[in-house]
Formats: sequence, structure tokens, C-alpha cells
Amino acid sequence: MQLEKAMLIRLEEGKDIPEASTIQSYRESKEDGDGKNWIRVHFNPATLKTSVSTNLKSQDKGKKKTQGQYIEKSDSSLSLDLVFDTSVIAPDIHEQEGGQKVTRLVHKDVRLITRQLAEFFLKSPDFEDPKKNKKGKMQAPSRCHFRWGSFGFTGMVAAINENIDYFSAEGIPLRSAVSLTLKEDRYQFQTYDIAAQSKKVGSALQKVEQKKKADPNNPDKATPEQKGPTPQAVISDLNDPNNTAGKLQLTPAKPDIPNNIF
Repeated sequence: MQLEKAMLIRLEEGKDIPEASTIQSYRESKEDGDGKNWIRVHFNPATLKTSVSTNLKSQDKGKKKTQGQYIEKSDSSLSLDLVFDTSVIAPDIHEQEGGQKVTRLVHKDVRLITRQLAEFFLKSPDFEDPKKNKKGKMQAPSRCHFRWGSFGFTGMVAAINENIDYFSAEGIPLRSAVSLTLKEDRYQFQTYDIAAQSKKVGSALQKVEQKKKADPNNPDKATPEQKGPTPQAVISDLNDPNNTAGKLQLTPAKPDIPNNIF
């Protein structure tokens, strides 16, 4: 079984979670990110600390001694520690120096990776081009969706603390321990059924292949059974709040402990 590594995904404005197809494509990618929308961690976190809190407010009962209480607002947060290491990502570079061919070991600065966290989730779009802000209101940074297997959390990155503890001989930072805190002003308890999602996405692709085989020259002539649901329909179904398979659960779910948690 292939090791599942956690991902940090930059959300589009107005979205609470990424599309199922987006998650699947990131999982299958051989890259550790695209420098724009997502980052795959180098090492999975040892622990995840979540917190859900409520702000209770008393309800005036007049002359009664006891007062009822109701939830005025809810908050949720996630804290985790990540390690990024580029000490093993060091290609050999052949260069001409003084008429001779030499081999140097060139290290990649680990902060080129960790900088993406700050730029993705802490830097406002107004920082680069204030002229884009025509209404005079500051734009908020992008929200972050943390996904690791069946665990998911969406929130604003409240803080990034970085501790660099390993350098190359040239003084290039090679290892960074990053502490992240995500916060959201609502209740959330995200659990995902990975098997159900993979089965549905795989089924959609199989239906598309059947449609092509039905009439390669004119797929539109295929029967409805041969056509099957479109990938867009499957993705929409996965994101349907009424769908209980592989979708966001807003009520506490029974803990499902995987065989391999690391």
C-alpha cells in the first residue's frame, strides 16, 4: 500500500472544500505541489490537535431565577507540526571552472518551499497590487484545506512558526520545522470515506470508456445505459450535502482508525 501524504490546498473564494476530482488528481500527482494551489508535505505530522468551542449566551427569562442558554457562535481550530527537508534533494552539477570539469553538490533552500505556505495563506492579494482593490476593502488571504486520508479541515491560517535547524556548509537552510494553526469561525467535523470516493470516481471513468467504445465515431449515439453519468455529475454527487458516502459530515462520526496511521 502506498503511503498517503498530507496536503495543504489553497481554496478558491467561496469554497469550503476542494472538488473530489481535484483531491484525486493531487493524490495521483508525482509532484509535491504546483507552486500555486497546493503543497504536499515531506513528512506526515506525528499528531493533529483539533479543538471545537462554543460561545454560550444567556437568554433573559424575566423574573425567573434560572436562565436558558444558547450557542451564539462556534469556533474550530487545528494545530499541527510539519517538517520539510531538502538535504537529500541535491543534484550533481557539472560546470567548467578554470578549464576543468568539476562536480558540485548544490543544495536547494528549504525556505523556497516553506515560503509558499506564507504566500498561499497569509499574504493578501492587495499586497502585490493595491490598485486591484477598487472598493476600498482589504481582501482576505486564501483559506486553507488540510487533507490527510479521511481527515479534513478547512480554515484560515492564523500563524506560521518556523524553526530552521540544519544548514549546508555554504549556509543554505536545509531542514525546517513548521508549526501551523488553522482557525474557522464555525463548527466542523470533516470525515471522508476514501474507498467510496475512489469507487465512484473509478466508476465514472469506466462509464466514460464504455461510452467511447459504444460508438467511437459518434459517442452521442450511445444509449443512456452506455453513456452513464458524466464525470461532472459524479463530482456534483460527491459534493451533494445529502450524499453520505465520502462527504463532509457535520455531526460527530464513529472514529475509524486506519491500519496504518503514518
